[in-house]
Amino acid sequence: MTEELSESGAYLGAKKRKRISYLILAGIIILVLVSIWTFRLRPIETRVLEVNFSVGSTPGIIVDADKLYFGRIIPGGSVVRDINIENGYGCPLKVKISATPNVRDYLSIDEEFIVEPGSTVKIPININIPEDMPYGDYAGKIRFDLVKA
Repeated sequence: MTEELSESGAYLGAKKRKRISYLILAGIIILVLVSIWTFRLRPIETRVLEVNFSVGSTPGIIVDADKLYFGRIIPGGSVVRDINIENGYGCPLKVKISATPNVRDYLSIDEEFIVEPGSTVKIPININIPEDMPYGDYAGKIRFDLVKA
């Protein structure tokens, strides 16, 4: 009787160890898959561009290479500025564009697109000012995340 108990106890111990081994293996596989997925989604490059514009009674133009100035825009008006995105990497890039909340509602942009290796894509960024927008200066940022496609 004692031998039967010790054999069944050893069997249960081996079964428990096997189950723990499977759980550890499953955990390692999940960790590896999550790491690969996270690495794939991480941007190769991120660029942030300041956006500035004024709302006033007369239009005004400002040009700057470091910032995206739309100048002074009358209420109900709109202005388009073009930005070139060049892919100097050896793989296709998915470009994801996002803007800060204080300028997001006024901008019309393609939020995601692909740029093939060695090519340049011209992106129009349009700003639309509502008729009832108060006069003043406005600023925000546009973020460009370049991710392997």
